Amino acid sequence: MKKLQTAVLLMLIGYTPIVARQTISITTANSLKAAGNLKAAIEQYTQLQHKLQDKWVVYELADAYVLDGQYDSALTCLIEALSADLSFFYCGLHNFINTLDHPRWLAVEERYEILLQQEHITEQESIVLAKQLWKMGIKDQAYYYHLNLLEKGSRYSPLKSIIWDWKLKINKENQQQLAYIIANHGWPEKTKAGIQGATAAFLIIQHASLAMQKRCLPLLKAACQIGEADWRYYAMMFDRIAVFEDRKQLYGTQLEVNEATNEYKLHIEDPDNVNKRRAQMNLPPIEDYLAQWGISWKDYLKKQGKHE
Repeated sequence: MKKLQTAVLLMLIGYTPIVARQTISITTANSLKAAGNLKAAIEQYTQLQHKLQDKWVVYELADAYVLDGQYDSALTCLIEALSADLSFFYCGLHNFINTLDHPRWLAVEERYEILLQQEHITEQESIVLAKQLWKMGIKDQAYYYHLNLLEKGSRYSPLKSIIWDWKLKINKENQQQLAYIIANHGWPEKTKAGIQGATAAFLIIQHASLAMQKRCLPLLKAACQIGEADWRYYAMMFDRIAVFEDRKQLYGTQLEVNEATNEYKLHIEDPDNVNKRRAQMNLPPIEDYLAQWGISWKDYLKKQGKHE
């Protein structure tokens, strides 16, 4: 199955255009990688690595290698980057999903255990739980790079369907495992599951059914109240449930944008006080959030018949 997945993903990369040689820089290399021009990106990262000896370049090179199916080279670079700085774990390793069974992945897990120790997670049961959730989080966030490439070229829609089938299968397996974890350990708390593990639990629930989200929302809130979860995650889950139930959001975290028409949906309860509620959840002002999509909060208020 892994070989089939790799073949399909490399077929997708093969569809991306080859661009002319550009000035070597990490910005250019990142742009090439984002566009799917992995060979050119790897070439630039490699030259930058020799020139700069920069740990970020090594990390980006690892990511490009793994997307190109060069798993041995990817893990060599990843282990080098993590040996220099464990905080790369917080950047996410979701493109490494097809290396989780690779023999050299054990070296990555050993470094993750060092990170857990730094988070004061030392009990063996908690370490096992944290590592399990961390890998579930990697699976949850996998393949979005490839889906983003497909969004730029809809003529390859059959591949999009294949990848979404993989993701739906992953989501179902993750949700079943998380339900078992919650039943036996309660909601994954930061001091037991680690920061990455607690984040993974939230992400998995965000992709679950409405019924599972509603069961977990009180558990997440209780964890937030004792400092074991992030209030931002509670706000996002609360709003997502509201959207599913066709109710107005409290925090304005779930923006639906139609890229073809540039139209958006954002129905907020009492919009005049949304920033007060967002501040309570440690969220940035709604103006800053919407600006990421080039949307003006003032324009939104005008559409809603609100005036300053």
